[in-house]
Amino acid sequence: MNKRVVLNLIGIFFVFLGVIALINTFSLGNYYGVLWFCYFALILIGIAILSNSPKFLLAQVNILTIPLIVWTIDFIYVLSTGNSFLGITDYFFSSEYLLSKLITLQHLFTIPLSLFAIWLMKRDKKSSWKSWQIFTSYESNINCVYHFCGNIEIPFYYPVAWFVLFFAMVLATDFLVRVIIKKRKQDITKIF
Repeated sequence: MNKRVVLNLIGIFFVFLGVIALINTFSLGNYYGVLWFCYFALILIGIAILSNSPKFLLAQVNILTIPLIVWTIDFIYVLSTGNSFLGITDYFFSSEYLLSKLITLQHLFTIPLSLFAIWLMKRDKKSSWKSWQIFTSYESNINCVYHFCGNIEIPFYYPVAWFVLFFAMVLATDFLVRVIIKKRKQDITKIF
């Protein structure tokens, strides 16, 4: 069978499973459950495979791998011992909804099947596989992902610096927003 046919089937499967997961979660009245990244990522993985974008697929794999490994370890422990370990998969064993159980088993095969798809994908040997550089070229350097945008020399491995600075900015922004919201709430309570 042709590699592209196999990739298309895998991509369609992931998109279909992601859509079914979201519909099922919503139909059970678990409206917040549609925000689980594991379900939305299925659709993104499918789109990455169908569009033959190994960088985009790798980005999803990078985000999901550690959480899904932890989920799998917890699942296997509960399945083999009957006892709760981390408590992450306890919902699976207490749920009475067969479709929900079948859908959530995607945690077990999403990463291996995605890695298989990456292995099958045609890769340009000249292009970078750095998944944080998905939407930009070296020349455009959007979001400074290839090198620092300013004139400061970064004294150590740039991808590490990029991630550290990125997360530091996210944490700092989150902190400032929380402070502003808290201050605003205090000001409003003084009025009333």
